[in-house]
Amino acid sequence: MGKQQNYAHLDPYIPGSSYKQIFDMLHKVALLRYVNESHLRALNPKQGTKGKTEKWVELSYLDQILPGVYTITRLTYLTLRDEKYQLEYIQQKFRAKTAEHSLKISSVLVDMMSQEDFFYVFYPSFSDPDDKTREIVKPDACVIFKRDNLAKLLFLEVEDSIKPPGYLEKKARGYEKISHSIETYHWWKGVCDKLGFEYCEVKDFCFSIKLFKNGEERSFINGLAQ
Repeated sequence: MGKQQNYAHLDPYIPGSSYKQIFDMLHKVALLRYVNESHLRALNPKQGTKGKTEKWVELSYLDQILPGVYTITRLTYLTLRDEKYQLEYIQQKFRAKTAEHSLKISSVLVDMMSQEDFFYVFYPSFSDPDDKTREIVKPDACVIFKRDNLAKLLFLEVEDSIKPPGYLEKKARGYEKISHSIETYHWWKGVCDKLGFEYCEVKDFCFSIKLFKNGEERSFINGLAQ
């Protein structure tokens, strides 16, 4: 069956657009996890309007889990899977009582998605190499930029003034520790395998950290110590 038969219910929204543009927008929502109306407009000015957003909810492609906060649905996931979109690490269940911080992260990520080399984003956490039962650092997002077979790994931190004293310093110590662990490189190899591209040699592996705090942006490079 062709797209016109499979997605006949989308035909009223196709003029001036395409199925791919609609699915691309929904895939980006899947990557972001939580979005608001301004994010949807930025992702697709034609398909992310207030009126269209209401239709995507009505058609069960978006779920409004909180006032003005949207996520993908099971239908969206299955549609993107059928259309062969990359869905590794995609979150499918959402139970947020608040999404304020997640929306701040999405605002930063929407801008990054417009960059030519943007490839993927997901949300890992890392255990202490010396105590696997203890989480040592959980980035706000892990962003991959890719050009040909060259990939750049970026951990994103979006902070605000309400964090307790010493919070960022503790996170910095966590990043420092995983930068010295060979397990971080093995983790990266697994990510590359799942997402379908080549990984570098251990001597070339590194990651960067970008911190957004109170409207300011700072970058750090953290290599894997040998």
